[in-house]
Formats: sequence, structure tokens, C-alpha cells
Amino acid sequence: MHRGGYNNFAQHVERHVFDLYHLSHKKRKRKALALNDDASTFLKHIFSRLDKDQDGYVTRQEFEDCLHFLGDSTTTNALVSLMPGCKNFSLDECAQVFFAQRKRSPSESVCFFLMMWVMPVAYSASTRLPFISLALEVTTARGGSLNQVGIILGVYQTCRSIANGLIGAFGGTQPFCRMYAPMVFLGLCGWLASFVFLDQGVWTPLSLSLVGLSEVVVCLQSGLIRETNMVAAAKTADAKHVTANLRLQYAAVSCGSCMAYIAGGALYTKFGFEAICLCGVGCQATQLIAFALYVMLSFVNARPLSERSDSPFHSIYEIVAYIGYQLEAIKIMDEERNLDGEHSQTSKAEDLASAKLLVAQKGDLVRAIGKLYDATFDKAGALPHEILMDIVVGASSTRSNVLTGPQSTAQDVSLFESSLIWSLPESSQLKREISLASKQIVATLDTNGDGKVMRGEFIHFVAPRVYAAIFGDSTPGVSVVWKYLRVVVVTQAVMALCIGSFLSTALLLYTHQFGVTASMVGLLLGIGEGLGALTIFITFMWPCIAASLGCAKETTKGKSGGVFATLLSRPLHVPMVLICVSLATMGFGMIPHFAIAIICQMIMSLMNDLSVSLLNELMATSMPPAQFEINHAFGQWLRRLGNMLTGLTGPILFGIYPGLPFVMYGGIVALWACFLWFEMHMQAVKIVPREDHFGSGPISAFMPFAGSKPFHQYEREYYFDNRNSLLRGEGKVLAYQFSDTESVLRRMRAELLVEKSKRKRLETEVAEVKRIVARMSNFIKCLDSPRIYRTFSHLADAAHEKY
Repeated sequence: MHRGGYNNFAQHVERHVFDLYHLSHKKRKRKALALNDDASTFLKHIFSRLDKDQDGYVTRQEFEDCLHFLGDSTTTNALVSLMPGCKNFSLDECAQVFFAQRKRSPSESVCFFLMMWVMPVAYSASTRLPFISLALEVTTARGGSLNQVGIILGVYQTCRSIANGLIGAFGGTQPFCRMYAPMVFLGLCGWLASFVFLDQGVWTPLSLSLVGLSEVVVCLQSGLIRETNMVAAAKTADAKHVTANLRLQYAAVSCGSCMAYIAGGALYTKFGFEAICLCGVGCQATQLIAFALYVMLSFVNARPLSERSDSPFHSIYEIVAYIGYQLEAIKIMDEERNLDGEHSQTSKAEDLASAKLLVAQKGDLVRAIGKLYDATFDKAGALPHEILMDIVVGASSTRSNVLTGPQSTAQDVSLFESSLIWSLPESSQLKREISLASKQIVATLDTNGDGKVMRGEFIHFVAPRVYAAIFGDSTPGVSVVWKYLRVVVVTQAVMALCIGSFLSTALLLYTHQFGVTASMVGLLLGIGEGLGALTIFITFMWPCIAASLGCAKETTKGKSGGVFATLLSRPLHVPMVLICVSLATMGFGMIPHFAIAIICQMIMSLMNDLSVSLLNELMATSMPPAQFEINHAFGQWLRRLGNMLTGLTGPILFGIYPGLPFVMYGGIVALWACFLWFEMHMQAVKIVPREDHFGSGPISAFMPFAGSKPFHQYEREYYFDNRNSLLRGEGKVLAYQFSDTESVLRRMRAELLVEKSKRKRLETEVAEVKRIVARMSNFIKCLDSPRIYRTFSHLADAAHEKY
């Protein structure tokens, strides 16, 4: 009976695990095909150009015809070797090529694992070890006072704050590459100094301030965002992927804290502070080794494919993307000659500005545009307008047939159809028009105005527009930092008061008031951190778990969830979790009961880790990427300032009354959570459209965000509807107005060519009219001369006499 029950349970678990995997696999595939308007337009255009017979499939011969048009025989040979003759591409497969998330190579997977798990765990363990041992080491082993404990912990927390300030000041756009290794090395020196000067007095633990300078969580989070963006099709991952990875990384941080508290407490109880120092040295050395391995593998991954193999392509999918980018580039060159902009592919200013920053990371696109230039432009690296005219127009019927399907519109093929008329002798007027269009394109692509288009000029102009045409709606568009986000940044410091009071004083309260050992305190704190990591992981996996268990409900766009779903949805879950943290902190200090203290400490540890993760996710989804780097570093700096305050004042307040630091700081966090709720409420009422409103109450105002449309999507739509008013008076509005100044100047130069051509044609026509008028005047003068009159009179008299 027992065995049968076990078998049933095992089958139940196996079935749900399989359903969970199957559901997540289908979900990933469906996401890849959920295309926005820009992506759908691009995909239909490319597929119709490739599929000449319009049978819904692209064959290898059709690919070869297109490569022949593009003048790329090398890629044709690679296509033959990589694509079997029986293989056909459907529209869905093409969508997977351009918009599905790229699979990581084995070396890239190792880099991602190091960034996600190894380095965060080692970092967290190294920086949390002092909290489980330092207070007892100073007061018990070295005979120091609580004031000395407060000073040492305050200096340590101050150095952690300084570390975040240094990252914000000198980290730049890649703080992980710039700051991680030197800061971890400082931490290694700090632990070694503490080990060497182990018995030198009360103040020698101040050498742990170097360990505080190894506060590198901002570096790790920015590195993880970069790793997440690398595999995204647009090289900028959507908010869900970013927040999910940040949440998992913070779960790894919580795991490191759990290990530090449990192992640190046990090591200190049995072996003393010497074991703590050696454990810290091991954690810092692990970080340095992991960083060295990461850099080595990243260098291998960053090498161009042409240096790693004889062929620049590893699969047929890379060739399909290569062809699609080049066809889109030709289409853009065609449309750029329409100076009225009605059919121009030129993107919105904000999309194009983002594309110019992101296209450099899209190496395959840049290589494809460069190959298009190499295959069509002259060997000197420049292109006179006569050659460009032949390239764009397509001087052979083969080019015209390849790029035009039977269902193509007249607008799509206007330039290519003109190649058939180019050879007719009576089409001199058409030749002049096409020549003028060619000169316009040269003027648009030419940067320095020398009448030639160099390779760099061509890529600089075409590549961002191809990127924007494909991924325009996927690029970050919101360029403002909302007012409530400023409050969220400051919240990093306020919420740190609760965890800071525990880090500085919980060890003292447990040992002095309840008489437990450091090993037991470490076990309790470690269990709390472990529960926090487990909570973060469960919240990450909950959508898949709920869907596999049949608990998920289908929601319609614009509909809301219930009250409970609203409280747990972004952004309202942030103040809710802060209120729980503050209440647990106050309960820990107010009720002098061991069991209640353990419960409150577990709730606080569980909710604190979750609150940090939720705050990071809220900032990452609602802030512009560039502003996120700056404000996140600033928020972490404020967070360490809060820890410094509690580290300095916690032991002093504990000397006045054991529960005073917990009650005071918990109350401050509760009041701040109410203020944050009010600021978020003002934002919610402002951004939700009238038709989606469910009320303006403290909870009903947030109900639309519990539906299928997330909070940051409402913010994005509100931003684009009110962008001019939001940017009025700010310096960044000038950046958008002049984000494509080069293109504007080029278009003005092209328009001048058109006006010059019109003026020249008009002058020619006026001169022709003057010549005709002069001839007619001369003719009239001849008719009025006496000689002509006498001649006609004689002729008239002769005729009269004859008849």
C-alpha cells in the first residue's frame, strides 16, 4: 500500500514536471512568433521577395538566385554546403531566424553560469562573513565595547557605500569589466591583512574596510544584463527576460548569504576568527578565478567567426539572416530617394537614436551591410553616381526578376522595373529622372560631400535604419525618469535600515537576551536567507507552475485582476513587501520571546531579499537603460549609507534598550512605505487611460496592472502619447530633435540637387521659348517688309490677269 502510494506520487510529480517543461518550451516558441508591427512588415517583405513562385516556401534555388543578384558567390558556395536540396524555409522558420532568442554556445553558457551563480554566491559569502563574527570578536574575544563595535561596523558599511559610489563614478557603461577585478582584489587584501594581524588589538578588524570596498553587486547586475542582451534577437532583451535573470541572480546572492551565516557561525564557534579570515580569502580567490575564466571565454566568444573557421557561416540560419538584412538595405536605399518621406523607411527619432547605439552589438547585421557594399561598390572604395544608379536600378533583367514577386506592388519595384526601359533609345527623359534619383541617393549617403560613398558612410547610414526597420518597436523608447522612480531610488536607503539593524544588532540580541551561541545565530540567519532565496525562486517559477497545475487564468488585454492579484503585481507589491518587512522588524524588537523573535526574523529575511529583487526589477523595467545604470549605482550607494547608519548606531541604541534599533528603524520604513504607495498611486492614476480605469482608490487604481498588460507598458504608451509635454523644458528634447542631424543635412543636400535640376530644366525651357519667339519675330518682320509686299502684289495681279 505504501509502495503504491509512492508510485502514484512519483507519477504525479513526473507528469507535472513534464507538463511544466512542455509548457515552457511551447511558450518560448510562441514568444518568438509574437511579432510587433515592424517585425511583421519586415518579415512579409523579405519572404515575398525570396519566394518567387509564392508557394509559401523558399527553396535553395531561390536563395541562390537572390545571392546571384547580390553578387555574392562566396556565400552561394556556403549555401550549397549547408543547405540540402530538399530543405525549404517557411514563413515561421524565417521568423525564428530573425526574432528567436539565440542559443548560447557551450563557452557562452559557462560565462552565463559564472555570472548568474558562481560570482554572486562568492561575493555575497565574502561580504556577509563579518556580520556573523565581528561583534562577538570585538566584545568577547578582544574585550572591546559596543561603541567600538558600532565604529568598526560603521566604517565597514561606509566602505561598502564608497564602493558603489566608485562604480557609479568610474564604471562607465561596463562597470563589470572595469571595476570588478580590482575591487575583488582589494577584498582579498583585506581578508589577508585581517589574518596576518589577527592578534594586534581591538582596532585591527578595521582592515576589513578593504573587504567593504569589494561590494560589486552593481557590477554583477550590469554584467548579467549585458549577458541577457547578447542572446536577444535585437541585442536588447525585453523586460521579462531581464527581470527574471536579475531575480535568479539575487537568489544566488541570498544563497551566498545563507552559506556565510551557517558556515561562518559554525566556523567561528569552533575555530575562531582565523577560520573566518581563511574562508573570506577563499571566497575572494574564487571570484578572481571565475573572473579570469569569464574573461578568457569571453575573448574566445568575441572573436569573429572568420578567425575561428574557414567559412563565415556556421548554419543556414545565419545565411538567411544575412540575405534578409541585405534585401532590407536595398529597400531602404530605394525608399530614401522619396524626399517627401511618405514612403520612406526612416524611423522615428527615438527608434533611430536607440538603433545607432544598439546596432554595433548586432555584428551579423553590420557584416551583412559591409558585404553588400563590397559586392556592389567599386574596388577603389567609392561609388560615383553612375555606378550607384546601376546598382539601385538593377541593369539586368535578372536582378529585376529576383527582387520582384508576382504580387509585388508598383511602388516596391519602381526602381527595378526602370532597368527594362533603360536600354530604350526613346527614354532619354526617364534616363534623366533615374540619374537624378541616383544623385539624390549619393547626396543622402555621402557624409563629407565629396560625391563618393565610402564603406564607413554606407554602413553608418544604412545599418541603423535596417535595425530600426526590423526591431523598431523592441528598442527602448521611454527617455524620462518618472518622479516616483526617484522615490524608489531613495527607498533603497530606507529599506536598508531594517536589514542593517539585523546585521549589526541581531547577533547581540540573540546572544545577550536569549543566550544562544554564534553557531545557532548563524544557523537562524542562514535559514532566513535560504527561505529568501527559495521565495525568489518560487516567484520566478510561479507562472509556469500555476499554468502546469491549471491555476492560471486567461486574461484579456486591458482587463484587470482581483484585489489579491493587484497587491501582488508590479508596482504595488513593492510597498506591500516593505510594510511586511517593517512589521516583522518591529515585532522582533518589541516582543521579548524567543519563538516570536525567530518567526519575525525569518519573515524579515524572507521579505527583505524579495523586496530588493522587486525594487531592482521595477527600476530595470521602467527606467531608460542608460539611466538605470546610473540610478542603480546611486541607489546601492544610498543603501550602503543606510547600512552604515545602522552599523554605527545599532550597537549604541542596543546599549540603551535591546529592542530600540528594531522598533525605531522598522517604524521609519513603515512610514516610508506609505509615502511610496502614495507616489505610485499618483503615477497609476496618471498613466491609465480613462477606458481602463477601475477607480482611483488606493488599490483600485492599480487593478489594470494585474491584467495581461504590465505596468511598464502603460507607462510607455503614456510617454509616447505625451512625449512633447513630458520633454518640454528638458535638455534631452534637443537630443531627439537633432538625433538624426546628419540625415537631415543629407536630405537638404539632396533637395538642393532636385531644385538645381528643376532650375536648370526651367532655364533650358525659357531659353528654348526665347529662341522660338525670336524666330517668329523675324518671320513676322519678313512678312511686313516692302519687298515681300511688292512680291505678293505682283503674284496677285498675275493671277488675276490669268483667270
